[in-house]
Amino acid sequence: MFPGPDTGPRTATAVIRSSYTIAAGANQPRLYFSVNSGPADYVNPSYSNQDTFKFSIPGQAINSTVKYYLAVQDSEGSISFNITRGGSGVNPPGYSCPSEMFQYQVANVLTATIGTGTISSNYPFATYFMDARTQYLYLASEINTGSSNIMQIGFDMINADPGAMNNFSIKFQNTSMTSLSGFVTTGWTTCFSPSSYTVPGSGWQNIKLTQPFQYQGRKSAG
Repeated sequence: MFPGPDTGPRTATAVIRSSYTIAAGANQPRLYFSVNSGPADYVNPSYSNQDTFKFSIPGQAINSTVKYYLAVQDSEGSISFNITRGGSGVNPPGYSCPSEMFQYQVANVLTATIGTGTISSNYPFATYFMDARTQYLYLASEINTGSSNIMQIGFDMINADPGAMNNFSIKFQNTSMTSLSGFVTTGWTTCFSPSSYTVPGSGWQNIKLTQPFQYQGRKSAG
């Protein structure tokens, strides 16, 4: 789950496939969660259908950090499995928590709009050449925030070409540069890399990153 300002419940979905029969009743799958490193609590599935289970994590206040993991055991109470790795326990499943857990933050999200919207460009979505590439420099004064996670990036599209772009990727890095004089070839973190990408249509098109980028603030981020 990504950070965001939503203080309502969050839903975690798990697909669990095993040759063993999954326990039901008091020992059915559990999602354990902890808020701000406090004591662990758990919820049972709010929905289940064959191998699909959904868990509803209660809503939390802004600036809360939620850590969680899933625990499953077989109906005989002989084995258990935790997601993430580590931890142990049966009857109930997963009562000994793993050393690492999934986590997300309930935090305010800033949207930075850069540019005047008066100049058009064929970039960054170019399909004229297989190795087309574009680099942008976003200044700290334009982003106007401190250290934070960049969750998505978007562009205001006048027209969208229906052609798919193979090996499309989005990469970021923190930098102290104030201008670009050529392509930077090292130091990049890949945050979005599907096998192909097609611009959905005109207007604002946001791409939700598969890996958030940690913007350090007080620098320029390219």
